[in-house]
Amino acid sequence: MKEKLPPGVDTLPKGIDINGNLLRIAFKFEGERRREPLRNVTKINKAAIAYADNKRRTILAEIKENRFDYAAHFPDSTWLKSRLEIPNEPSKRTVQDGINRWLEVVEVKKAHSTFIN
Repeated sequence: MKEKLPPGVDTLPKGIDINGNLLRIAFKFEGERRREPLRNVTKINKAAIAYADNKRRTILAEIKENRFDYAAHFPDSTWLKSRLEIPNEPSKRTVQDGINRWLEVVEVKKAHSTFIN
């Protein structure tokens, strides 16, 4: 299904799409295709599409020059937040805890005689 384009726009520029009520830009970053909505664009019109196209071109240039700052362009990105959620302290789990957990799983998966052996 083709999205309804605003007046004065025949086609969307490459890497720009409309997702619901948001404009979204697509680009490759660290070998992955990323698609991020432009949350600061409240109304989709010809000017907003031109802004999105310019922003995408800027991002592509920054990636090429190895100076792209994901957080500066997309501070509310759910993908970025998931990458930043790194535990601050080492795991408290011991080797004995791991062995006990493994034995619980094996006991359920294997026959009782196999587990006992």
